[in-house]
Amino acid sequence: SVKSLTFGIEGSGAGTLFVDDIRLYGTAPEVVGAADPGNTGLVALYAMEDNVQDSSGKNYHGTLTGDSGYGDGFSGKALNFNGSSTYVALPIGPLVNTMTDMTVATHVNFNGGAGSWQRIFDFGADTTVYMFLSPRQSTAGAMRFAIRTAAVAEQIVDSPAGMPTGWHHKEISNDSQTMLM
Repeated sequence: SVKSLTFGIEGSGAGTLFVDDIRLYGTAPEVVGAADPGNTGLVALYAMEDNVQDSSGKNYHGTLTGDSGYGDGFSGKALNFNGSSTYVALPIGPLVNTMTDMTVATHVNFNGGAGSWQRIFDFGADTTVYMFLSPRQSTAGAMRFAIRTAAVAEQIVDSPAGMPTGWHHKEISNDSQTMLM
């Protein structure tokens, strides 16, 4: 029962993480290649254009916490996290709990930094119910997507390597049958 979504960086570490936009879908769009899925099934859209407002029209507006600002993004503006204690809290817990399929897509400018287990996104608030994407598990570890619920043990998808520095498009699709990263 996920009650919140938090993304950003918390704890010790150094570096810069830019988040350009986040899209949250109630039903995963058909995966056919690198194409914009449009607005079909769109339940939240965070364009990060000088604010953390939900521009889907469904009013799941975020709250920015910590010292951060906006800079040049992949397209338009991007939220710039300070590398240690900034994040955006999104009030989508009741929404996430209703989804059986979901896709989260974003552009991320990762500069590495010194911290392990940084988060691109992190749904949940404890170690028993969560879903997160980490650019690397340690300074040289693989990128990891993990999900766990009260009823299902942790499910993990690791990439062959950690996320390199620079801009990347990352998309996680999760349905009742598969997890794709």
